[in-house]
Amino acid sequence: METKSKSLLALSALVLSVTTASAQTDPVSGKWVRDGGATVLDLKLEASGTVTGQVMNGRPGNMAPIKTGSLNRQTGVLKLEGEAKQPDGGAMLAWLIDGTLVGDSLQVNATFGDYKGSLALKRLATEAAVPTIVDELRKGFSEVHNAVAKSADMVPADKYSYRPVATVRTFGELVAHVADAYVWYCNRASGRNLEWSDAIEKGKTDKATVTRKLKESLAVCTAAYGSSTSNPAGLLVNVSHTNLHYGNIVTYLRMMGLVPPTSGG
Repeated sequence: METKSKSLLALSALVLSVTTASAQTDPVSGKWVRDGGATVLDLKLEASGTVTGQVMNGRPGNMAPIKTGSLNRQTGVLKLEGEAKQPDGGAMLAWLIDGTLVGDSLQVNATFGDYKGSLALKRLATEAAVPTIVDELRKGFSEVHNAVAKSADMVPADKYSYRPVATVRTFGELVAHVADAYVWYCNRASGRNLEWSDAIEKGKTDKATVTRKLKESLAVCTAAYGSSTSNPAGLLVNVSHTNLHYGNIVTYLRMMGLVPPTSGG
């Protein structure tokens, strides 16, 4: 197993080294400036779809927080609202900004108390966020695990004892082996040097037991891929090992007359 894992590690590292990561397009995050370079809006598009950040209040450098913000990606309409204290220390004023986004240009209509005006803004160029190796490993593991889990769910309970020939694992043993590997690889990636154990594969391998054990083992990997202290090399070998055995699973499914979840037909 160790020799095979080292070969998989080298192959996967080569694939990662030639893959260009691309961040999801973010049309609004960054600093938006008017002519002369003063920052009017400093925005961030959150994962929830809301827009947060700050707006210039009266003069450059005096920023007020955005209370609520939204972006309609279909129409490019940006809406921001909040309250800002007058620069001279006066009362709090409600403000509202409606904008229309076209590429890196933003035309806004702003209302601050009694003031109303329009501005044309440009977004300052920023480097796109590049996913880390662990980000990519987490994504790769999620994809292959979902394929394994969907396969385990689609195979009927009476087919968990199926094996193409007498010298290979049954389908239940194969999925159980993947679950055993999750426990071993992900614990080791987290710094816990466990001995390899076939406890799941050597136990009951009926559908109910194996799918439950697979979910329990996944929790170990979820913690490992979510930790900033995990060893990327260990996470990578786990992805490679899971992909290896998903390839076996595909063969089993085809021989049972089933369509693998990653196949179009």
